[in-house]
Amino acid sequence: FRRRWTAWRQFCPVSLHQGKLAKGDINCAAEWAGRVFCFATEEYQSAFLLDPRKYLREAPAINRDGVALGYGVIGPPAGGAAALAKGLADAYHFDLVDINATLQEILDPAGGLAVNEDGVVIDPTEPGLFPDEWKEIFDNAQPVPVAIIARTIAQKLGLAPNYQVIKDRLAKIEELKAILAQEEQPDPPPNIEVDDDGVPVVPLSQPLIKRTKGFVLAGGPESAELYTELKNNYGMVLEKIIYQQIVDSEDAVKDIIARRVESTQVPVDDALAAYETNLGELREAGAEDLLGDPVPIERKPEEQLHIARLQMDPFLVKIDEEDEVDPSPADPEPPAEPDEDEEDAPTFEKDPYYFPFGATGPYDPVTLAEERWLVPGVRDNEAQVGQRVFWFANEDQKNKFVF
Repeated sequence: FRRRWTAWRQFCPVSLHQGKLAKGDINCAAEWAGRVFCFATEEYQSAFLLDPRKYLREAPAINRDGVALGYGVIGPPAGGAAALAKGLADAYHFDLVDINATLQEILDPAGGLAVNEDGVVIDPTEPGLFPDEWKEIFDNAQPVPVAIIARTIAQKLGLAPNYQVIKDRLAKIEELKAILAQEEQPDPPPNIEVDDDGVPVVPLSQPLIKRTKGFVLAGGPESAELYTELKNNYGMVLEKIIYQQIVDSEDAVKDIIARRVESTQVPVDDALAAYETNLGELREAGAEDLLGDPVPIERKPEEQLHIARLQMDPFLVKIDEEDEVDPSPADPEPPAEPDEDEEDAPTFEKDPYYFPFGATGPYDPVTLAEERWLVPGVRDNEAQVGQRVFWFANEDQKNKFVF
């Protein structure tokens, strides 16, 4: 018996209802209306069984109300990561933060300072440089520090106030550590709670600000240092980091990038090597699970966009995985003819059988969409979506559908 999945696939509908994207546990599943649902915990499974319709009223989507997921998009210099990020943000109506463009804004002498002539902060929620930071960067010809880049991103996303809340908690932990170090008792005082590692447990003074809308970072986090800074100091959580990479046609792609970065005077090989180093450091910094398969940089922009969407959106309509595909039913064998010598032999009718076609039945869905013609599909050109069968007039039409 093959499981019949729903539009939620193997993601927990209760978690999504609460604004989180969480894979369900196949050992914590339930069947409802002939379909299988997986849940992140047994508590969620029980909640679902008490009132399934509560969690199924809205179709699953990463941009539905109450869900605010974050994604990063990175690529080699002039590889088109900013355009890819914009395409993703537009597709899901997410907020877009173009890191390079934002840095150009704060580095603009006409409006990049965070304070006015009297030294008063203009707007703590808006990105900007303080005079000492400005001097450090321009007078000493230094790159923009990672801490400032992280602060700028957090300000753009409305998460900047989290910094002080997190720092206050860390300061309190250090204060309690100093007290414990002075104590000669083997056990901590009753007024100081510690975890299994002996670290003082200190709650946040107030809840961290959470986003209410999804977002895409164009050009980041491109380094392990920036990823760690955003995560630890601002409480930023990313669902996935989409990254471009040369998969085939290396020389051709290098030529394209070389023409794009000609004005930067940066050798292409050095830029690509630095990018690969950053990818490795991101993995070592704990972002391994966020980095899926690369988006081939040599593919057309629209193809890159689709590949990226397949990575970030588990609910995007796509071809079923091999382990989810049922073999198409074969035409039923006719019953054996009765023996002519046998009297009163029973008669047989051909058994009806059910074929799980999709919405277009045995007709080619691509031709119907493109030309508004009902053209019969061919069984040899078959694909399944949601365990429903689609037939295509030829292999080219099938390839269009599959991609």
